[in-house]
Amino acid sequence: MLTVFASGISDLPARIKAEQEIAAIPKAPEPFASEIYLNPAKGTKLNIERIIDCTWALGFYKDARGEQATQKKVFEAFSRLLNSDLSNFAGALSEGRSRANNDCSNELAIFEAMLNRQKKINGFPI
Repeated sequence: MLTVFASGISDLPARIKAEQEIAAIPKAPEPFASEIYLNPAKGTKLNIERIIDCTWALGFYKDARGEQATQKKVFEAFSRLLNSDLSNFAGALSEGRSRANNDCSNELAIFEAMLNRQKKINGFPI
């Protein structure tokens, strides 16, 4: 009986170490079910991709280490939030630029609409 007990103790340090390693593995955050859906109206998806891309380029998003989040990670997060597949953002943005008017008015329209909305909120003339 004592030999069974002694053999169990002899591998105890290895078992403790294995359990500590398992416990130290960071757990991925649980995916959440968002109740927000991207409006399916024509042009909305491309416009939200433009907004996300612009805010990413301005450094709005940080990762868990406090460093700028990658563009891909930002779009993945917004995909989950908006229940919309934004994984082809690079292709969509590139195609949008190639179809842009000479003055880029179609690309800038969403930002002008946002500016006008903010002016209205602040009580400025539009």
